[in-house]
Amino acid sequence: MRRALVAAILWLAVAAFAAPGAAFAGTGSGTDDEPEPPRITVNEFMPENRPLSDCLSALPKPGCGSEARGGPYQTAVFGAMVLGLGLIGTRIVVGIRRRDRTPDPTPDP
Repeated sequence: MRRALVAAILWLAVAAFAAPGAAFAGTGSGTDDEPEPPRITVNEFMPENRPLSDCLSALPKPGCGSEARGGPYQTAVFGAMVLGLGLIGTRIVVGIRRRDRTPDPTPDP
C-alpha cells in the first residue's frame, strides 16, 4: 500500500513538471504563417496627456487618476471583505468566551 502511494506521488510530481514543457513544445522560432497579435499599449488608468513619471509614484500628482477606477463592484468587494473579517472576528470572540466559561476538567493538585 505504501509503495503504491509513493509511486502515485512520484507520478503526479513528474506529470506536474513535465506538463508545462509539453505545452510549449509546438512553439518554435516564430516561422508560422499566423501573424503576431497587435500589442495593446493603451492603459485606461494612465493619462495620455501627462508624463508617466508624474503618475507612477507613492503620491501621484493631481489629474493622474481615471474615472474607470472604483465603482459599485469595488464597493461590493470591499463590503464582502469587511463582512468576512467581521464574521471571523466574531467567531474568534465567541470561541474565546466559550473556552473561558467552561470549567477545566482536570483538577489542580
